[in-house]
Amino acid sequence: MQKFWIFYFQIHFFVLYLRLFKNLKFHIMKNVISLKSVALLASFVLMAMVLSCTKEGSVLNDEVEYSTDNEHIKSVSADGTIRHQYLYDQEGRIVEENNFYYFQRYLYENDRLVKIESAFDRSGLSSSMPAERRTEFMTSQNSTFDTYSLYKYDKAGRLEKTEHFFNETGKGFEHRSSRTFEYSGLNISKVKFYDPKTGKTSLVYEYAYDSRGNVINEKYYSNFGPEPELFSETTYKYDDYKNPYQIFSLTGHPGMHTNVNNIIETNLTRHSEVAGFDKYSTSKNTYQYNKNGYPVKVNENGNLFEYNY
Repeated sequence: MQKFWIFYFQIHFFVLYLRLFKNLKFHIMKNVISLKSVALLASFVLMAMVLSCTKEGSVLNDEVEYSTDNEHIKSVSADGTIRHQYLYDQEGRIVEENNFYYFQRYLYENDRLVKIESAFDRSGLSSSMPAERRTEFMTSQNSTFDTYSLYKYDKAGRLEKTEHFFNETGKGFEHRSSRTFEYSGLNISKVKFYDPKTGKTSLVYEYAYDSRGNVINEKYYSNFGPEPELFSETTYKYDDYKNPYQIFSLTGHPGMHTNVNNIIETNLTRHSEVAGFDKYSTSKNTYQYNKNGYPVKVNENGNLFEYNY
């Protein structure tokens, strides 16, 4: 279990540092994907699902009829090259996404997300980045799923719990963590990660929203000592245009993948000292939009991306 949490924090800090440092972020952006997708990967690395028996009504990869007849984002490009792509079913639900370093598949039942299967290249998450850019996207054909997550709902249809499985040794999946959710109205106000073996809460995220449903404040607590410790606090500012990453709102990760609008400024305060990093940091994004109100060109702290629909 200790190795698992060490690995989790390596990923968590990897994403945190991407938010703060232009040089590291530039390397990742040009070789992999946008920050939005990296953050999603860090969350899903915890969430893996064992290949259990598929219930009737589930969407299987070989049964999906892919659709491009929607306004959803189809890919993200940098320097004229596609870095990340998304596939949808006929109902407009995300069913697959992939890039050079990870692949994910989304399974549904009765119009609810019930499972996410993930495969990732750990070399892309190492402290020393690959010297050469990968040239082939990860897919179901060239990848093996090593994490999965199960999604469970309350009687009101709200996401209540997720269970995350991870095949660390290659000898089989283990249930390593779970998440529970608390709500304020329709918005998730708190997410707790806990160890399913001991029941001890390890990580807590708290969220506050504006009147449009955008996360304006996020607090992250670690709970490995006698009392929960506030590790970081992040505030956000937004534009008035549509956020294309709302397609991921059903995954239970408040913020950049649930916001109605697009983040234009992020201010991070670290309450725990991290050697080599400032206590405060700010990053800014600017956008160009299409006639439907979605961003098509993004400048993320000097790194340029194109969103293709």
